[in-house]
Amino acid sequence: MNFLKILFLLLIYIGSINCKVVFAQKGDSDKPKAKASTEKKKNNSSNNSLTEEDLKYELSGKYEGILEIPLCCDSYDYKYGNAYIDVTKSPITFIYSGVIYDSTDYYYEDKKILAKNFAYSGNPLVGWFEKINGNWVFWQRFDGDEEDVLSIKKPEFITKRSDLDDSKSEIQFYYNQQTEFEAFWEKFRNALINSDYNTLSDFIDLPLKDESYLTNENKLPTEINSGIEFYQRMQIFLNNFESTPTPNEYILDKKCYKEMENNDFNGAKYIFYGIFNLVFDKINGEYKLVMLGAWG
Repeated sequence: MNFLKILFLLLIYIGSINCKVVFAQKGDSDKPKAKASTEKKKNNSSNNSLTEEDLKYELSGKYEGILEIPLCCDSYDYKYGNAYIDVTKSPITFIYSGVIYDSTDYYYEDKKILAKNFAYSGNPLVGWFEKINGNWVFWQRFDGDEEDVLSIKKPEFITKRSDLDDSKSEIQFYYNQQTEFEAFWEKFRNALINSDYNTLSDFIDLPLKDESYLTNENKLPTEINSGIEFYQRMQIFLNNFESTPTPNEYILDKKCYKEMENNDFNGAKYIFYGIFNLVFDKINGEYKLVMLGAWG
């Protein structure tokens, strides 16, 4: 009986030694690894596995947020709006509040959009891309920042809301709009150059409102009722200046500019800027001259 008891205790002792040896031999390499966080994996994947082409596609699309709207005399307004960016091609597409920025003046480089001609702003940087909480944003360099005296800091980035494929129809809309207006402007300018008063009448929303200070100075009626009256009115304005060009000479090599959609003053309209200002808008599906002014 004592012998069996001693044998039983001996077996227990030998078993405990074997267990200690096994556990002692199990190194760190056999221990289960802590799983990397999903967010870290996602960020590593997005930053390291994307090709340059894939990255450009990811950055492109529709962005929304606070936009800077240039006003008169180096002043600015800040409104919520849309911007469309496509850096997958060269030249890039950059549409800001409905205005197509001249693609030949802007380019993409290392998650940045830069301007080739920056004599006015003194800085080639337009903005840069960054991923925040899994979303791409575009940080804007506001021209009004340096002299901004507002007490409330303005948001300076816009957030990507739609991919490039989902934005292509909207991008194409703005290009089609620009092409349509440029064709109209060519016809309008030719009618003016050729003194074609009947065609001018068709291109004007009559009676045309004249809101210029020159009208009061010359004691003229504030309404224009025909193409020939419009031509004569412009000639009167031009006579106030030394060179005294004819309306067709003055307008020969000039073009119009589209105001940003979020501008409270003539937003989304096309404007000719000069000694006098011509404002164009769509009336019943066709572009027409809707206002004559002289404000700068």
